[in-house]
Amino acid sequence: MKKVDLGDFLSSLDKLGINQQSLLIDQDLNKIKVVWKDLVGAVLGDHSEPVKLTEIICVIQCNHSLVSQELKFSELEILKKINKIIHPRRVQKLQFKVGKV
Repeated sequence: MKKVDLGDFLSSLDKLGINQQSLLIDQDLNKIKVVWKDLVGAVLGDHSEPVKLTEIICVIQCNHSLVSQELKFSELEILKKINKIIHPRRVQKLQFKVGKV
């Protein structure tokens, strides 16, 4: 198996329209998804999921408005837990959307 230089690899990704920053954000979103039920509890975790991450916002899809309301009440605590997981990135806000989970 041929070794690939990291610079060449990143350059190839850039040519495909994939930049390093978007890869890191996707990786952080996956970290959040893996521990989501631990962060919010099994009941709320069964009815919600993180679906998108930007530089400062994490979008959470909830299957009912009551779930989004409950999560909103705990937003600061959830943000603290998320930021411990994806440190040094700092998510500043959770955005809740209602739809199919």
